[in-house]
Amino acid sequence: MNYADQARALDLPEYSEESGFYRLVGAAVQKARTRKGMKQIELAGILGVSQSGLARFEKGETRFPLYELVQVARVLEVRLTALIPKGEDS
Repeated sequence: MNYADQARALDLPEYSEESGFYRLVGAAVQKARTRKGMKQIELAGILGVSQSGLARFEKGETRFPLYELVQVARVLEVRLTALIPKGEDS
């Protein structure tokens, strides 16, 4: 299943394979954040971004650099690989 199909399976709107990938990353971050019981505003403050910026990232509308995604994983105490969707070859 490609990223766009995975995004559709989660009822996430998608427009391309690439945007499907980023929507899945954002959904994984949101899921990890809520599991930790953390609000967007709290995570945004730790990361030094706005709450609206984090919200857009969780929707897959914007992208974080890889080094920020690593920081997200550390703060949420999850493996980086838990935030990255598996590709067709995985």
